[in-house]
Formats: sequence, structure tokens, C-alpha cells
Amino acid sequence: MDGLRLPCAAVDLVPHRAPMCLIDTLDSFTEDEGRAMCTVRPGHPFAAGETVLDQVVLIELLAQAAAAHEGFARRNGGGSVGGGFLAGVRSFRFLDTPRLGDSIRSVATRDLALGSLQKIRGSVECQRGVLADGELMFYLSDDPIPGEMQPPSTEAVSSIDEPPPGLSEIPAALAAARTELDMDERCACYRFDASFPAFRGHFPGHPILPAVVSVLAAKQVIAALSGRRLELDSIKSAKFTRPLFPGSEVTVCCE
Repeated sequence: MDGLRLPCAAVDLVPHRAPMCLIDTLDSFTEDEGRAMCTVRPGHPFAAGETVLDQVVLIELLAQAAAAHEGFARRNGGGSVGGGFLAGVRSFRFLDTPRLGDSIRSVATRDLALGSLQKIRGSVECQRGVLADGELMFYLSDDPIPGEMQPPSTEAVSSIDEPPPGLSEIPAALAAARTELDMDERCACYRFDASFPAFRGHFPGHPILPAVVSVLAAKQVIAALSGRRLELDSIKSAKFTRPLFPGSEVTVCCE
């Protein structure tokens, strides 16, 4: 291909920016497959302790590898990066937990494309072996956010506030965003203000909540209701039907 060369910086291929651009480079590209690399560094937004990340980040790493693959193809074809969002997760297995210092490779293989919808399958690996594998569905757009899915008002997204001190990590900030926990109804309520750290860099000028935060919220609510520390084993099927914007209020219900 003429134009971009590999390895290529991820920021040239995806709409994500720091701190939510979680991959460093796209290292290989074929028509149907892209391989992205990253190193887990201190201060990671999905840190769940001093040495580990929350498992849901593995979905986001695979999603960003797929986005980089799409962006590389578009830019070398004379187009722009474009946008879209994660529409679903299927048969996704969590096999290990990413740790500080890990060098992680995310391999995304395009499996099916139907109009604006695209399905990819892939794996996330490090020096210890496979961390996760499964399938993702995307809604692709030429614009950062599809026009029919814009927020009802731009007032809430006009600026993104800095997160409060000590709440720059997404798992901790998510716990603080929970406004109510109803043990009898087995549900919890969240409010995602503009200061929620996952909005920063996802995406500049058009902030939406990463879909993996919804998965993390469900995990946290189930843990709070059961009174036990939980780790994800797999996601059989998850569907994300619309993006969430700053100011969104969300109820998570469990059975």
C-alpha cells in the first residue's frame, strides 16, 4: 500500500485519544486482519489494583485493534478515520487478567460485514498466553457519532471536566458514580457526569461512554448484591443498542 507504513501509531488510525487510546500501534495489516500492540503502564485508566487491570479492558483492547484495522484501510484508501461504536459481544472468554508491564497483542479478524454492521473475531494475548477471545459487533459510521444517534442536546457534551482527585481510574470512578443500590429490587442507579474519566478521549468533541463500562457496572452491581468479589469468566451475549452521553442516568437490574 502507498501512504501509511507499519508499525503505525494508533492515534493516526482511531478516533480515541488519551487516556482512552489504549493501544500503541497497529503492527500488521491484511485485508481481513489487524494486529495491535500495547504495553500496560502505571496510571492505566482501567487499573483495578496496584498491579492488575479490570478484565473488561480486554474487550476494549480487541475493539480498538478492530478500529485501527478499519482506520488503516480507510486512510490508505484516501478516506478519513470515521467512527462508530461497539454494538455487541458474543462468546467472549476471559482466560487471564492483564497486569502491569504486560506487552499485549490484540488480533482482530473481520468475519462478516453487512452494511454499517461488522463482525470481528479475535484474541488478546500476552507473554503468558491468551488473555481473552471472542466475537464483537460494530456499528460503523463515516462520522464520529452516527447522526441519528446524536444526543438530544449538546449542552451536556460541550466540555468534559477533569475527574475529581483520586477518581481518575474507571473502576473506582464507576463505584463513586453509583447513586443508589436497592437490595430488594436487585438494581442500582448510576449517573455519568461530564467528569467521569471514560469520557475523556472517547471521543474528543463527541464523548460517549465506552460500552465496556456498562459491562463493568453489571459486574460491580452483582458483586455488591452478592457481597462477594467476582471475576468474569465469559460473556455469552451482550447487546449495546444506543450510546450513552455525559449526563446519562442508568439503571442496572439483575436476576
